[in-house]
Amino acid sequence: MKNDYDRQILSYLNDHEMLTTEAAMEFLPLSEVSVRRIFNRLAELNLVRRVRGGVRQPVREQNIRIPYFLRGQWFAAEKQRLAKRAAELVKPDMAVAIHGGSTTSFLGMYLNHGTLIVNSLSICRILADRFPSGGGPDVILAGGSVDLHSDIITGPEAERSFARYRTDLAFISACALDERGLLDIDSPSASMIFRIAENTDKLIFIADHSKFRRKAYARGPAWEEIDVLITDFDPENHEQLKEIRARGVEVIIVPNAE
Repeated sequence: MKNDYDRQILSYLNDHEMLTTEAAMEFLPLSEVSVRRIFNRLAELNLVRRVRGGVRQPVREQNIRIPYFLRGQWFAAEKQRLAKRAAELVKPDMAVAIHGGSTTSFLGMYLNHGTLIVNSLSICRILADRFPSGGGPDVILAGGSVDLHSDIITGPEAERSFARYRTDLAFISACALDERGLLDIDSPSASMIFRIAENTDKLIFIADHSKFRRKAYARGPAWEEIDVLITDFDPENHEQLKEIRARGVEVIIVPNAE
């Protein structure tokens, strides 16, 4: 529940410059002391800027990235269902590229075969736990710099690693989407997605419903470059999904848990 409060506060600041303690208490069932405690913790993570009476968006010059450990707990059940459905598309003899993220990491729970080219440390840990005696998919880990904040391998060398392989499928996620296509938190991440997209036969974007209402500045592939969108149902996204289908994207809706 604590992480859901974090998410609601950061989501509010995505659209507003400031959130006061009193305003937060109106939509969170928390005391003034509890709200201030959350504000202080988010400020320590450099996700907000503490000011008198509340919190503000971080200064625009900062490249604010929400830590992987926090993102991984937001809509975790939804992300897990999406990953399970996505894994059903993978056949035993396929080569599959996976761009690491809090959504695609759940693929490690369900992939049992194929050759995986990944930059996700989390997926490697999950597969090592699932197959301690060997077996399972063959895994090729991209070289490059370790981004401990995002739990991935990144940088030019990682892009070159992905470029060395032609894949049957590629699974990607991103921070947000709009009418033109994908959006991500920074240019290096968007660049990695472009490189993966250039070297696959089918590009599959996995996004839970919250990505339809988030904002990011680094533009990724356009809808015309994406073959499949796997998402969960939210009536607020209905019109946008119709527009995405009209752009030629196959949309797979994963039912919500009963």
